[in-house]
Amino acid sequence: MRFSLKYLAKRLYIKRHRFWNAYMSDEVQSKRAYDAIINFPIFSPADIDYEYVYAYVKDWLIKKYTDGLDITIKKIGNNDYYCETKRGSLMNNILDRIHEDYKEIFLGNLEKRVVDKN
Repeated sequence: MRFSLKYLAKRLYIKRHRFWNAYMSDEVQSKRAYDAIINFPIFSPADIDYEYVYAYVKDWLIKKYTDGLDITIKKIGNNDYYCETKRGSLMNNILDRIHEDYKEIFLGNLEKRVVDKN
């Protein structure tokens, strides 16, 4: 099956509640109270819109995508991507993998305050 990265983002957006559940998990929300973290975003369910999901997919592509997955993604031009699933691969398995990586990438994007020891 061949499709664009925008199509992949639309499929993920349909199940955006999974992003919200990961965001509201105890592991993620416990980081909210840390004084050392300076950029913890405060979201409402409406904040997880298509643009947010598309930006996450692009971030996932940079940080977690490997050639060994059931999907092949190639960059075409400046901002377009061409995706193709391997024969016999299920789209839901690919979407599940991307959803599962959300919490790790979200926590990895948090910045900690630099403490000057002078």
